[in-house]
Amino acid sequence: MVLNFDAYPGHPPFGKSMTEMLRLVGKQGIYGMFLCAALLMAVELGWRADRVVSRLLWFLGILFLYCLVQRFWGIDWVHGLDARLPEHRHAYGFYRVSAFMGHPLTFAYNLMLIAILCNGFAIWHFERARPRLAKQWFWALCLCLACLSLTDSRWPLFSCLLLLGLSHLPRLRHARLRTKALVLAALLVAGSSWAIIFGGATIGRLGELFNPATQIEQRMPRLVFWDVHGQMVGDFPIFGVGYANRKAAALDYYVKSGYTGMERKYSAHNIYLQTLADSGLLGFTALMVLLFGLWLVARRVARGYRYKGLEVAFAAVLLAGLMQNILRDSEFLFSLWVIFGFTIACLKVESVERRSQIKNHQP
Repeated sequence: MVLNFDAYPGHPPFGKSMTEMLRLVGKQGIYGMFLCAALLMAVELGWRADRVVSRLLWFLGILFLYCLVQRFWGIDWVHGLDARLPEHRHAYGFYRVSAFMGHPLTFAYNLMLIAILCNGFAIWHFERARPRLAKQWFWALCLCLACLSLTDSRWPLFSCLLLLGLSHLPRLRHARLRTKALVLAALLVAGSSWAIIFGGATIGRLGELFNPATQIEQRMPRLVFWDVHGQMVGDFPIFGVGYANRKAAALDYYVKSGYTGMERKYSAHNIYLQTLADSGLLGFTALMVLLFGLWLVARRVARGYRYKGLEVAFAAVLLAGLMQNILRDSEFLFSLWVIFGFTIACLKVESVERRSQIKNHQP
Protein backbone atom coordinates (compact mmCIF):
# COMPACT_ATOMS: atom_id res chain seq x y z
CA MET A 1 0.00 0.00 0.00
CA VAL A 2 1.47 3.32 -1.11
CA LEU A 3 0.80 6.29 1.16
CA ASN A 4 3.14 8.91 -0.29
CA PHE A 5 1.34 11.63 -2.30
CA ASP A 6 4.36 11.99 -4.62
CA ALA A 7 5.04 8.26 -4.89
CA TYR A 8 4.07 7.92 -8.53
CA PRO A 9 7.11 8.37 -10.82
CA GLY A 10 7.23 11.60 -12.76
CA HIS A 11 4.83 13.47 -10.51
CA PRO A 12 4.55 17.11 -11.69
CA PRO A 13 5.77 20.02 -9.57
CA PHE A 14 3.73 21.00 -6.52
CA GLY A 15 2.71 24.33 -8.08
CA LYS A 16 1.20 22.68 -11.15
CA SER A 17 -0.62 20.16 -8.97
CA MET A 18 -2.17 22.93 -6.87
CA THR A 19 -3.19 24.87 -9.99
CA GLU A 20 -4.98 21.83 -11.41
CA MET A 21 -6.71 21.13 -8.10
CA LEU A 22 -7.83 24.72 -7.63
CA ARG A 23 -9.27 24.76 -11.15
CA LEU A 24 -11.29 21.64 -10.31
CA VAL A 25 -12.48 23.11 -7.00
CA GLY A 26 -13.56 26.22 -8.87
CA LYS A 27 -15.63 24.25 -11.39
CA GLN A 28 -17.21 21.94 -8.83
CA GLY A 29 -17.96 24.50 -6.13
CA ILE A 30 -17.08 28.18 -6.34
CA TYR A 31 -18.38 28.51 -9.90
CA GLY A 32 -21.74 27.06 -8.87
CA MET A 33 -22.04 29.30 -5.83
CA PHE A 34 -21.59 32.41 -7.99
CA LEU A 35 -24.11 31.23 -10.60
CA CYS A 36 -26.77 30.45 -7.99
CA ALA A 37 -26.10 33.73 -6.18
CA ALA A 38 -26.40 35.67 -9.46
CA LEU A 39 -29.80 34.11 -10.22
CA LEU A 40 -31.08 34.83 -6.72
CA MET A 41 -29.85 38.42 -6.96
CA ALA A 42 -31.66 38.79 -10.29
CA VAL A 43 -34.90 37.75 -8.57
CA GLU A 44 -34.34 40.41 -5.93
CA LEU A 45 -33.95 42.97 -8.74
CA GLY A 46 -37.28 41.98 -10.27
CA TRP A 47 -36.44 39.24 -12.77
CA ARG A 48 -39.26 36.73 -13.16
CA ALA A 49 -37.76 33.29 -13.63
CA ASP A 50 -41.17 31.70 -14.26
CA ARG A 51 -41.52 33.60 -17.56
CA VAL A 52 -38.56 31.82 -19.11
CA VAL A 53 -40.56 28.82 -20.34
CA SER A 54 -42.10 30.60 -23.34
CA ARG A 55 -38.65 31.67 -24.58
CA LEU A 56 -37.30 28.21 -23.79
CA LEU A 57 -39.97 26.69 -26.04
CA TRP A 58 -38.92 28.86 -28.96
CA PHE A 59 -35.25 28.03 -28.43
CA LEU A 60 -35.90 24.27 -28.14
CA GLY A 61 -38.06 24.35 -31.26
CA ILE A 62 -35.27 25.97 -33.27
CA LEU A 63 -32.73 23.60 -31.71
CA PHE A 64 -34.84 20.58 -32.69
CA LEU A 65 -35.07 21.74 -36.32
CA TYR A 66 -31.29 22.22 -36.41
CA CYS A 67 -30.78 18.75 -34.93
CA LEU A 68 -33.04 17.20 -37.57
CA VAL A 69 -31.06 18.81 -40.38
CA GLN A 70 -27.78 17.82 -38.72
CA ARG A 71 -28.92 14.21 -38.37
CA PHE A 72 -29.54 13.80 -42.09
CA TRP A 73 -26.94 16.13 -43.63
CA GLY A 74 -24.29 16.49 -40.90
CA ILE A 75 -24.13 20.29 -40.86
CA ASP A 76 -21.83 21.73 -38.19
CA TRP A 77 -22.30 25.48 -38.08
CA VAL A 78 -20.05 25.77 -35.02
CA HIS A 79 -17.11 25.39 -37.41
CA GLY A 80 -18.56 27.34 -40.33
CA LEU A 81 -21.66 27.34 -42.52
CA ASP A 82 -20.03 24.90 -44.96
CA ALA A 83 -18.58 22.59 -42.27
CA ARG A 84 -19.72 18.98 -41.88
CA LEU A 85 -19.47 16.49 -39.03
CA PRO A 86 -16.58 13.96 -39.31
CA GLU A 87 -17.24 10.57 -40.84
CA HIS A 88 -16.87 8.67 -37.56
CA ARG A 89 -20.07 10.41 -36.42
CA HIS A 90 -21.98 8.79 -39.30
CA ALA A 91 -23.43 5.31 -38.67
CA TYR A 92 -26.47 3.33 -39.80
CA GLY A 93 -27.36 6.03 -42.32
CA PHE A 94 -27.54 8.92 -39.83
CA TYR A 95 -25.24 11.39 -38.07
CA ARG A 96 -24.93 11.47 -34.31
CA VAL A 97 -26.29 14.86 -33.35
CA SER A 98 -24.38 17.24 -31.09
CA ALA A 99 -26.13 20.49 -32.16
CA PHE A 100 -23.90 23.45 -31.22
CA MET A 101 -21.75 21.42 -28.81
CA GLY A 102 -18.60 19.47 -29.51
CA HIS A 103 -19.70 15.94 -28.65
CA PRO A 104 -23.02 14.01 -28.69
CA LEU A 105 -22.54 12.79 -25.11
CA THR A 106 -21.98 16.31 -23.80
CA PHE A 107 -25.12 17.46 -25.58
CA ALA A 108 -27.07 14.42 -24.36
CA TYR A 109 -26.19 14.79 -20.68
CA ASN A 110 -27.09 18.48 -20.74
CA LEU A 111 -30.42 17.68 -22.43
CA MET A 112 -31.07 15.07 -19.76
CA LEU A 113 -30.80 17.73 -17.04
CA ILE A 114 -33.01 20.21 -18.93
CA ALA A 115 -35.62 17.50 -19.56
CA ILE A 116 -35.74 16.72 -15.84
CA LEU A 117 -36.10 20.45 -15.09
CA CYS A 118 -39.02 20.74 -17.54
CA ASN A 119 -40.66 17.61 -16.15
CA GLY A 120 -40.35 18.86 -12.57
CA PHE A 121 -42.01 22.20 -13.32
CA ALA A 122 -44.70 20.58 -15.48
CA ILE A 123 -45.73 18.39 -12.54
CA TRP A 124 -45.38 21.24 -10.03
CA HIS A 125 -47.63 23.62 -12.00
CA PHE A 126 -50.14 20.86 -12.78
CA GLU A 127 -50.52 20.11 -9.07
CA ARG A 128 -51.21 23.82 -8.46
CA ALA A 129 -53.95 23.98 -11.10
CA ARG A 130 -51.96 26.04 -13.60
CA PRO A 131 -52.71 24.17 -16.84
CA ARG A 132 -51.19 26.75 -19.20
CA LEU A 133 -47.78 26.74 -17.53
CA ALA A 134 -47.91 22.97 -17.05
CA LYS A 135 -48.55 22.45 -20.78
CA GLN A 136 -45.72 24.78 -21.76
CA TRP A 137 -43.24 22.93 -19.56
CA PHE A 138 -44.58 19.60 -20.86
CA TRP A 139 -44.02 20.59 -24.50
CA ALA A 140 -40.54 21.78 -23.60
CA LEU A 141 -39.95 18.32 -22.10
CA CYS A 142 -41.10 16.66 -25.33
CA LEU A 143 -38.71 18.76 -27.41
CA CYS A 144 -35.83 17.92 -25.06
CA LEU A 145 -36.55 14.19 -25.36
CA ALA A 146 -36.80 14.47 -29.14
CA CYS A 147 -33.38 16.15 -29.33
CA LEU A 148 -31.94 13.66 -26.84
CA SER A 149 -33.05 10.67 -28.92
CA LEU A 150 -31.29 12.12 -31.97
CA THR A 151 -27.92 12.00 -30.21
CA ASP A 152 -27.99 8.16 -30.19
CA SER A 153 -26.46 8.32 -26.70
CA ARG A 154 -27.65 5.18 -24.96
CA TRP A 155 -26.98 5.76 -21.26
CA PRO A 156 -28.29 9.37 -21.00
CA LEU A 157 -31.48 8.40 -22.86
CA PHE A 158 -32.04 5.30 -20.73
CA SER A 159 -31.33 7.16 -17.48
CA CYS A 160 -33.60 10.06 -18.44
CA LEU A 161 -36.55 7.85 -19.42
CA LEU A 162 -36.11 5.74 -16.29
CA LEU A 163 -36.11 8.74 -13.94
CA LEU A 164 -39.01 10.44 -15.74
CA GLY A 165 -41.03 7.22 -15.49
CA LEU A 166 -40.30 6.88 -11.78
CA SER A 167 -41.25 10.51 -11.17
CA HIS A 168 -44.71 9.91 -12.69
CA LEU A 169 -45.23 6.51 -11.07
CA PRO A 170 -46.92 7.81 -7.86
CA ARG A 171 -49.49 9.76 -9.90
CA LEU A 172 -50.19 6.89 -12.32
CA ARG A 173 -50.53 4.45 -9.45
CA HIS A 174 -53.62 6.31 -8.20
CA ALA A 175 -55.05 6.98 -11.66
CA ARG A 176 -58.00 5.12 -13.16
CA LEU A 177 -57.40 2.03 -15.27
CA ARG A 178 -58.68 3.82 -18.38
CA THR A 179 -56.16 6.65 -17.86
CA LYS A 180 -53.33 4.17 -17.44
CA ALA A 181 -54.32 2.37 -20.64
CA LEU A 182 -54.46 5.65 -22.60
CA VAL A 183 -51.05 6.74 -21.31
CA LEU A 184 -49.52 3.36 -22.17
CA ALA A 185 -51.08 3.37 -25.64
CA ALA A 186 -49.84 6.92 -26.31
CA LEU A 187 -46.31 5.99 -25.23
CA LEU A 188 -46.29 2.87 -27.41
CA VAL A 189 -47.55 4.75 -30.47
CA ALA A 190 -45.12 7.65 -29.96
CA GLY A 191 -42.17 5.33 -29.26
CA SER A 192 -42.90 3.05 -32.21
CA SER A 193 -43.34 5.95 -34.62
CA TRP A 194 -40.12 7.58 -33.50
CA ALA A 195 -38.21 4.30 -33.74
CA ILE A 196 -39.43 3.69 -37.29
CA ILE A 197 -38.64 7.20 -38.54
CA PHE A 198 -35.53 8.25 -36.61
CA GLY A 199 -34.51 5.43 -34.30
CA GLY A 200 -32.61 3.17 -36.69
CA ALA A 201 -29.19 4.34 -35.54
CA THR A 202 -30.10 4.14 -31.85
CA ILE A 203 -31.42 0.60 -32.26
CA GLY A 204 -28.28 -0.29 -34.22
CA ARG A 205 -25.99 1.05 -31.52
CA LEU A 206 -27.93 -0.89 -28.89
CA GLY A 207 -27.50 -4.02 -30.98
CA GLU A 208 -23.73 -3.55 -30.94
CA LEU A 209 -23.71 -4.44 -27.24
CA PHE A 210 -25.09 -7.92 -27.97
CA ASN A 211 -23.15 -8.76 -31.14
CA PRO A 212 -21.23 -12.01 -30.44
CA ALA A 213 -19.05 -11.54 -33.53
CA THR A 214 -16.93 -8.91 -31.77
CA GLN A 215 -14.99 -9.17 -28.52
CA ILE A 216 -16.56 -7.86 -25.34
CA GLU A 217 -13.81 -5.23 -24.98
CA GLN A 218 -14.70 -3.83 -28.41
CA ARG A 219 -18.40 -3.82 -27.63
CA MET A 220 -17.83 -2.21 -24.24
CA PRO A 221 -14.47 -0.36 -24.17
CA ARG A 222 -15.38 0.91 -20.72
CA LEU A 223 -14.51 -2.52 -19.34
CA VAL A 224 -10.90 -1.84 -20.33
CA PHE A 225 -11.04 1.72 -18.95
CA TRP A 226 -12.38 0.41 -15.65
CA ASP A 227 -9.78 -2.38 -15.48
CA VAL A 228 -6.87 0.01 -16.01
CA HIS A 229 -8.07 2.57 -13.49
CA GLY A 230 -8.97 -0.16 -11.01
CA GLN A 231 -5.33 -1.20 -11.05
CA MET A 232 -4.35 2.39 -10.29
CA VAL A 233 -6.69 2.39 -7.30
CA GLY A 234 -5.15 -0.85 -6.03
CA ASP A 235 -1.61 0.55 -6.23
CA PHE A 236 -2.35 4.04 -4.86
CA PRO A 237 -5.46 3.74 -2.66
CA ILE A 238 -5.05 6.68 -0.28
CA PHE A 239 -3.90 9.65 -2.36
CA GLY A 240 -4.12 8.19 -5.88
CA VAL A 241 -1.60 8.82 -8.63
CA GLY A 242 -2.17 12.57 -8.38
CA TYR A 243 -4.81 14.62 -10.14
CA ALA A 244 -2.29 16.57 -12.22
CA ASN A 245 -0.53 13.33 -13.22
CA ARG A 246 -3.64 11.32 -14.11
CA LYS A 247 -3.17 11.29 -17.91
CA ALA A 248 0.48 10.23 -17.87
CA ALA A 249 -0.22 7.59 -15.22
CA ALA A 250 -3.18 6.19 -17.15
CA LEU A 251 -1.07 5.89 -20.31
CA ASP A 252 1.61 3.97 -18.37
CA TYR A 253 -1.00 1.57 -16.97
CA TYR A 254 -2.51 0.95 -20.41
CA VAL A 255 0.94 -0.08 -21.64
CA LYS A 256 1.66 -2.23 -18.56
CA SER A 257 -1.70 -4.00 -18.95
CA GLY A 258 -1.02 -4.96 -22.56
CA TYR A 259 -3.31 -2.44 -24.23
CA THR A 260 -0.51 -0.77 -26.19
CA GLY A 261 -2.27 -1.16 -29.51
CA MET A 262 -5.59 0.14 -28.22
CA GLU A 263 -6.47 3.33 -30.05
CA ARG A 264 -8.70 4.83 -27.36
CA LYS A 265 -6.73 5.07 -24.13
CA TYR A 266 -9.34 7.12 -22.37
CA SER A 267 -10.14 8.16 -18.82
CA ALA A 268 -12.19 5.88 -16.57
CA HIS A 269 -15.59 7.06 -17.85
CA ASN A 270 -16.81 6.66 -14.28
CA ILE A 271 -16.46 9.64 -11.97
CA TYR A 272 -16.28 7.50 -8.83
CA LEU A 273 -13.54 5.20 -10.14
CA GLN A 274 -11.71 8.12 -11.76
CA THR A 275 -11.66 10.06 -8.49
CA LEU A 276 -10.36 7.04 -6.59
CA ALA A 277 -7.65 6.49 -9.22
CA ASP A 278 -6.22 10.00 -9.34
CA SER A 279 -7.08 11.30 -5.85
CA GLY A 280 -7.55 8.18 -3.75
CA LEU A 281 -9.84 7.90 -0.76
CA LEU A 282 -9.04 11.49 0.16
CA GLY A 283 -10.41 12.86 -3.11
CA PHE A 284 -13.31 10.40 -3.08
CA THR A 285 -14.35 11.74 0.33
CA ALA A 286 -14.38 15.26 -1.10
CA LEU A 287 -16.56 14.06 -3.99
CA MET A 288 -19.00 12.49 -1.52
CA VAL A 289 -19.18 15.80 0.36
CA LEU A 290 -20.11 17.56 -2.90
CA LEU A 291 -22.81 14.99 -3.68
CA PHE A 292 -24.13 15.14 -0.12
CA GLY A 293 -24.45 18.92 -0.44
CA LEU A 294 -26.45 18.53 -3.66
CA TRP A 295 -28.72 15.97 -2.01
CA LEU A 296 -29.20 18.20 1.02
CA VAL A 297 -30.32 21.15 -1.15
CA ALA A 298 -32.64 18.92 -3.19
CA ARG A 299 -34.14 17.45 -0.02
CA ARG A 300 -34.77 20.83 1.57
CA VAL A 301 -36.43 22.13 -1.61
CA ALA A 302 -38.64 19.03 -1.73
CA ARG A 303 -39.73 19.52 1.88
CA GLY A 304 -40.10 23.28 1.79
CA TYR A 305 -41.79 23.71 -1.60
CA ARG A 306 -43.05 20.19 -2.41
CA TYR A 307 -40.95 20.25 -5.56
CA LYS A 308 -39.32 16.92 -6.41
CA GLY A 309 -37.45 17.99 -9.55
CA LEU A 310 -34.11 18.61 -7.87
CA GLU A 311 -34.19 15.18 -6.23
CA VAL A 312 -34.68 13.65 -9.69
CA ALA A 313 -31.83 15.81 -11.03
CA PHE A 314 -29.61 14.57 -8.19
CA ALA A 315 -30.45 10.96 -9.09
CA ALA A 316 -29.56 11.78 -12.71
CA VAL A 317 -26.13 13.02 -11.59
CA LEU A 318 -25.54 9.76 -9.71
CA LEU A 319 -26.52 7.63 -12.72
CA ALA A 320 -24.55 9.76 -15.18
CA GLY A 321 -21.45 9.39 -13.02
CA LEU A 322 -21.48 5.63 -13.53
CA MET A 323 -20.65 5.98 -17.23
CA GLN A 324 -18.90 9.34 -17.55
CA ASN A 325 -16.56 11.69 -15.66
CA ILE A 326 -19.52 14.02 -15.64
CA LEU A 327 -18.60 16.12 -12.61
CA ARG A 328 -15.43 17.25 -14.38
CA ASP A 329 -17.22 18.34 -17.54
CA SER A 330 -17.46 22.14 -17.53
CA GLU A 331 -20.56 22.16 -19.75
CA PHE A 332 -22.40 19.66 -17.56
CA LEU A 333 -21.44 21.46 -14.36
CA PHE A 334 -22.64 24.76 -15.84
CA SER A 335 -26.03 23.20 -16.64
CA LEU A 336 -26.22 21.58 -13.22
CA TRP A 337 -25.57 24.81 -11.33
CA VAL A 338 -27.94 26.81 -13.54
CA ILE A 339 -30.72 24.26 -13.00
CA PHE A 340 -30.27 24.32 -9.22
CA GLY A 341 -30.06 28.13 -9.15
CA PHE A 342 -32.96 28.59 -11.58
CA THR A 343 -35.19 26.23 -9.61
CA ILE A 344 -34.47 27.94 -6.31
CA ALA A 345 -35.04 31.36 -7.94
CA CYS A 346 -38.43 30.27 -9.32
CA LEU A 347 -39.52 28.86 -5.99
CA LYS A 348 -38.34 31.96 -4.19
CA VAL A 349 -40.53 34.13 -6.46
CA GLU A 350 -43.46 31.84 -5.63
CA SER A 351 -42.76 32.14 -1.92
CA VAL A 352 -42.50 35.96 -2.04
CA GLU A 353 -45.76 36.30 -3.98
CA ARG A 354 -47.55 33.96 -1.60
CA ARG A 355 -46.43 36.00 1.41
CA SER A 356 -47.50 39.26 -0.27
CA GLN A 357 -50.96 37.83 -1.03
CA ILE A 358 -51.37 36.73 2.58
CA LYS A 359 -50.29 40.18 3.76
CA ASN A 360 -52.74 41.94 1.40
CA HIS A 361 -55.65 39.87 2.71
CA GLN A 362 -54.90 40.72 6.34
CA PRO A 363 -57.04 43.58 7.84
